[in-house]
Amino acid sequence: MGLESESTAEKTGFSKVKLWFTRNAKLLVVCFAVGMVCHAQMYLNGLSNPDAVVSLSNPNGYGSFIPHAWDISLRRWGLLFAACAKFGLCSPILTSAITIALFTLGVVALIDKLGIRNACLQYASSILFVASPFVSCCITYYYCSNSYALSFLCAVLAACLIGRVGAVRKPVTLVGAVALLAFSLGCYQASLGVFCVAVLLVMVRSLMGGGSESLTSLACDARGEAQNPHREEGCSADSLSAKQLAVFFGVAVAVCAAGAVLYYALTELSLFALGISLSAYGGASSVGADSILGSLTSSVPSAYVAFFDGLFSHGIFGNHFGWVYVAAVGMIIAAVAFVRLAAINSVKRLGASAMALLCVVLIPFAANVILVIVPSYGYPTLLMLGGFMASFLLLPLLVQLLLDSPDRGNVRLRMPAKAMSVGCCCLIAVGAWSYALQSNADAEAMQACQNQTASLATRIAGVLDANPDVQAGAKVLIAGKPEAGNFPNTSDSYVHASSYAKWGMVWDNHYQNNMRSWDVIMKQFAGQSFNYCSFDECAKVIRSNEFANMSLYPANDSVTTIDGVVVVKISDISKYSE
Repeated sequence: MGLESESTAEKTGFSKVKLWFTRNAKLLVVCFAVGMVCHAQMYLNGLSNPDAVVSLSNPNGYGSFIPHAWDISLRRWGLLFAACAKFGLCSPILTSAITIALFTLGVVALIDKLGIRNACLQYASSILFVASPFVSCCITYYYCSNSYALSFLCAVLAACLIGRVGAVRKPVTLVGAVALLAFSLGCYQASLGVFCVAVLLVMVRSLMGGGSESLTSLACDARGEAQNPHREEGCSADSLSAKQLAVFFGVAVAVCAAGAVLYYALTELSLFALGISLSAYGGASSVGADSILGSLTSSVPSAYVAFFDGLFSHGIFGNHFGWVYVAAVGMIIAAVAFVRLAAINSVKRLGASAMALLCVVLIPFAANVILVIVPSYGYPTLLMLGGFMASFLLLPLLVQLLLDSPDRGNVRLRMPAKAMSVGCCCLIAVGAWSYALQSNADAEAMQACQNQTASLATRIAGVLDANPDVQAGAKVLIAGKPEAGNFPNTSDSYVHASSYAKWGMVWDNHYQNNMRSWDVIMKQFAGQSFNYCSFDECAKVIRSNEFANMSLYPANDSVTTIDGVVVVKISDISKYSE
């Protein structure tokens, strides 16, 4: 009996995972390879954003430093695990390969869970995801991009486990889903949107089709009935009931709530163990029921506005290179496919179609649920749009359901379904090409910024080396942001770049981060390390009239000594934090 039990466990555990990888091996390899090629310029040249630059600052010059203490103060304790797994290594190539691999696993797992079996739809949808600016933006956070990608994967896996349960009588699976969701939130809270969108997509499939993941089949599993083509009539797709839907949705909500509670408990434990207090940045320390309920009238509309901005505006993704037209046509095809499926379902399943429509309407809200929980964000950064990207699978899902429809036996209906699937594949492929161009335009703009910053660092290093006060041991302060001064980004790709690609390499809205950034830049590009002033001395200098009256580098009076500190003024620092 013992050997038989072990054999059964192997078949239901490791063998299933092995079978999944075998079945999806080609898709995984192609998706990963496309991601590595598409974002090659980003990681081969180590192009990074200001946060990544700051993360590389030498802690020895600034006193006690806990790795990722800033992120942990934002409730992101999961970052420590990825950091420890790599022993703190931030190699752009290795880190980017791991990040792309994790994203590939996540999107392919979700495609598989939704039952999108058409090869063309699978490849086009997965490539669209990995070629997107969302992935390229994540890559630039070399110190934590693995954690962000792992957060996406864990959120998808948690939703997959929910779909396999269908009844509370499988507690081990539920516990696994709760743990995965809690860890996902611990890496990046915005991945809650990924989980919510994935659950809604699974529900849409269950409501609009009779596939293997239908709610009815899950209910049959709960009753212990075999899931096979010869199910009883009571387990047919047409017997979907409100009770079955309520059970499934209730399980999903329970897992979400339990995951949030576990995440909160682990957050408090991590903060206590590491001696870190919550940051006020982004409203992290003020999240609560009062703030959420009090801002619903503004935060809910903001979630929908942000979703459609992600599709049609140039503010977040850039959305150049014909993407806006792709998004518009995609929405039209999705609407036509949904109406066709509703017609196939007929009046007998009108309630199921109505519930599916409600799920579709809720997708923008679910994708940006973080804006509702933390209303002070107001507007998402590109990094928060994992749920937004997951929602793109709605279109191939609806087309796959049309292909799976039992009415396709009718010759007149078979051809339109095939034509729509071909058109959908072509559209998604065009969208993937548009996103690939967008990602490379972002890389071009960031490359120009890095080249200019490196040249500027070399010039400033020469000026400081020749300065008599510096030679005598005076402290140094390099203040400002090149793009905000006399060194704007002149790349031809700048106008087409996404918002994150225009950040540059230096923050100018926080004097401590500005100092840390220049420390890293001077070491990396000029091979120089100076005796920098303290944070308090910096705050005093940038408030002074002498600093306000200085010209911007490379003017003659852009380098001067203020209170014993040799100051190089590149631009004004717009604000500072005590």
